[in-house]
Amino acid sequence: MLFTGEGETANASMWFNRDSHHLYLGCQSPATPFAQRQLARYHSHLRTVFAAVVADGDYSISTDREVALARHHS
Repeated sequence: MLFTGEGETANASMWFNRDSHHLYLGCQSPATPFAQRQLARYHSHLRTVFAAVVADGDYSISTDREVALARHHS
């Protein structure tokens, strides 16, 4: 069971929990369109990272970071 804060928030908070069967992500975030878009993008990236770890046993942060920085500066 996951207990998050009650009510509205100005911050994005995440909780990762696992048991013998699953890894769980709980999230509380601002209810603004901008925050929801950013969280959707971040959660999509997390799924990519987790899938790579499951498939390969690892995930290279530097390669992904270099690509992200290149996109940011172009």
